[in-house]
Amino acid sequence: MPDECAFSATAMVESYPIARHLLKPSEDEIERCVAVLVDAFLGDPFGDVMLADYTRWAPAQLRMNIRAALFNGQIDVMSIGPSVVDIVGVALWWGPGEQAFPNGWNQFMKDIPPPLREWWLNTFIPTLTRLSNESIGEVSHLNSWHLSIFGVSKEHQRKGYGGALMELVANEARESKSPMVLETFLDKNVEIYKKLGFEVKSEATIEDWREEKTEIYNVRLMVKTCL
Repeated sequence: MPDECAFSATAMVESYPIARHLLKPSEDEIERCVAVLVDAFLGDPFGDVMLADYTRWAPAQLRMNIRAALFNGQIDVMSIGPSVVDIVGVALWWGPGEQAFPNGWNQFMKDIPPPLREWWLNTFIPTLTRLSNESIGEVSHLNSWHLSIFGVSKEHQRKGYGGALMELVANEARESKSPMVLETFLDKNVEIYKKLGFEVKSEATIEDWREEKTEIYNVRLMVKTCL
């Protein structure tokens, strides 16, 4: 996972490892990004909550978000070499004024189990929206760099690659004088993001939608002000 690093954060320097924008990706690059994120989140308890069957639904859900970011957002990757398989980290962002319009969202909602669909529409999305509006306001959120999905493959975690990906957008956030915003559900991630300069602005609880489960998850909205 991300930590302090001193890697290049510009695609103008042909040295590795490097954090760079992924522009006009090939299908192989898109599928590599899907594979990296699937691996990064494998074993995450909240992944099963969001998708019911992680191994079945994760590739389609992540692919949908990657294509949405390609159309109306920004995709950043960490590469340790020139090949497609050298992509080991991925971050999907919505920049100031951008909003997520995932292609395939309606199909995803249609395909997942009805109780999970109701949870997404009536619990998960409203909770995140309320959390954002109450803590930083709708206008500020739309003028921020919002982290949608972020992950580093397990083999390459704790090498500073996540921090390099974050710094790539931090440079843009400083130029636009926009905050960086994210939501996270795991305590260990809160501590990681704090080391990268984020602060918890607000939090809420989300219950598991499955009747046989009793877990309650804390979601934190975290903000980094880039000056």
